[in-house]
Amino acid sequence: MIIKGKFFKLLMVFVILSALILSLGITPLFAAENTKIQEFVTRFYVNALERQPDTEGLSSWINQLASKKVTGAQFAQSIIFSAEFSAKNKSNEEFVAVLFRTCYNREPDAAGYENWVNILNSGQTRQFVLAGFTNSAEFVNICNSAGIKPGQLDLGAALPAIQLSKTRIPILAMHGVEVAPSGKYELEATRRLNEFDADARDIPTRQMLIWPEIKEMSKYGIEFQSHMWGHEIVTDIDGDAIQQSLMQSKSDIEVKPGKPCVFVAWPHDAVSGEAISLLGPSGYRGALRAYGGVEDLSTINLNNVLRLNIDATINPVDYSSYIGLQQ
Repeated sequence: MIIKGKFFKLLMVFVILSALILSLGITPLFAAENTKIQEFVTRFYVNALERQPDTEGLSSWINQLASKKVTGAQFAQSIIFSAEFSAKNKSNEEFVAVLFRTCYNREPDAAGYENWVNILNSGQTRQFVLAGFTNSAEFVNICNSAGIKPGQLDLGAALPAIQLSKTRIPILAMHGVEVAPSGKYELEATRRLNEFDADARDIPTRQMLIWPEIKEMSKYGIEFQSHMWGHEIVTDIDGDAIQQSLMQSKSDIEVKPGKPCVFVAWPHDAVSGEAISLLGPSGYRGALRAYGGVEDLSTINLNNVLRLNIDATINPVDYSSYIGLQQ
């Protein structure tokens, strides 16, 4: 009887301790996470849809986000591009403010607000801007703190689809800036510096194009795509080096001007099957050659887009006939 009594007491202690552990450890943990997820979902409903979430919708989103079936980026995309939000016809300024309040849970800072509004006003899509918010470290940190898988949206997916036709179109590769039309490159000038006009205009020698200038040009619709990060000849380097150069170039261009970089022009017109196979995994949609002639959109291969090369040896008077505008 004594042994049975001790066993019973130990059993009761075990049951009580187990209940205590469950109540103090696991249950509050899930409850806390679900509360943060609920706050995350509610914030989008209130700031974007301008209403409180309905019970069914709230419960569904919480379950999907908590179980990692839906990422934070996918949820944001579903709300921001829902028919309900689109019907509100927000201006670019209002749209950016909504993204700050939903994705970042704060009011816009002046510099960030102006940057994103300018990007939209220059013609970039709202899908691209949303991707910029959801792919940011700030959004990732907010998702992680709520127990939500952040996920990422594809910046390139924001680009409009290319409509193919039977139209032949010359795509120009205007290569090199020269003092006079006497050759492909001046031997005494460095193409990466403005040495060719330093003496004539008393301008200090510096890089021909710098990031502040690129950002300013980008605001007015100029697009910048990749030429590899180190101008490498891809046939001379291995796959890892090719991919690293592609991805670093893409990252620099997308972060600084704030627009998608999805095409690369192969340096020195060198290309390989391995390099082409790395385009997709590196986030690119296609690649351009330096030569090849007039392209035909009915047969175009986006991984091998042909161009007409124009340099200083071609007289500008002959441009129209050279590119096929004259019969």
